[in-house]
Amino acid sequence: EGREITGGRQSNSWTVGHAFDRTLILFWEGTRSEKSSKLNGEAAVSFFGRDKPLHTLDLNALDEWVDYLKSIGNSNATINRKMAALSKMMSTAADRGGLKSRPKMPRFKESVGRIRFFTDDEEAKILGLARKWGLEDVWDALVVLIDTGLRPSELYRIVPRDQSSIGNRSAISVWKTKADLPRTVPLTTRADQVLTRRATAAEHMDDKLFKFKPRWLWAQFCRIRDHLNMPDTLIYTCRHTCASRLV
Repeated sequence: EGREITGGRQSNSWTVGHAFDRTLILFWEGTRSEKSSKLNGEAAVSFFGRDKPLHTLDLNALDEWVDYLKSIGNSNATINRKMAALSKMMSTAADRGGLKSRPKMPRFKESVGRIRFFTDDEEAKILGLARKWGLEDVWDALVVLIDTGLRPSELYRIVPRDQSSIGNRSAISVWKTKADLPRTVPLTTRADQVLTRRATAAEHMDDKLFKFKPRWLWAQFCRIRDHLNMPDTLIYTCRHTCASRLV
């Protein structure tokens, strides 16, 4: 499936499959974006075929892929991510002598979208229904997410030893973040009570305070939002709510 060229000599020897394999090993494996990058790269391999010569992917070929992606309902943002993965594969090949030139990748305007947040009344209804249905874990998780602005991925990593303070105020320290910038977040009284209660129940200081799976929380949240007719909300709306209130 093509070979890497040394000594600066360029050829068109790489296939789509070889470019994907090398890019995965050299740039994507072990990174936080490995899963999404791999999926986006695999989308190109699936459409064009592993044995397709990489240099034959001209603008016409890319247009055909775009038309297909739109036909299956991909948004402009999703198409851009898949094009970016293919672009990285082409760069990998070009930098290693396996591709003489590459086309300019098309890019599509992405909608900013509406930044949705919960009103006080909506929050009360959501938390009230969680309590009514006996979903205490959901109530705890949503309270912490709304009052701290933590990302869901950060919530699932919290352990008892992460509780700290800022002056005389309780706080939670988040060490592994999307931007690789640890931060300490002040807690409201109710968020502090939730975390303290769950930390007290933990057997070890390294026990996760929220042990349930993300898909479970998402499924329970969907039950609640559908019952309350709030189809335009997500768990991430909790983070938007916190930010909006701070503003």
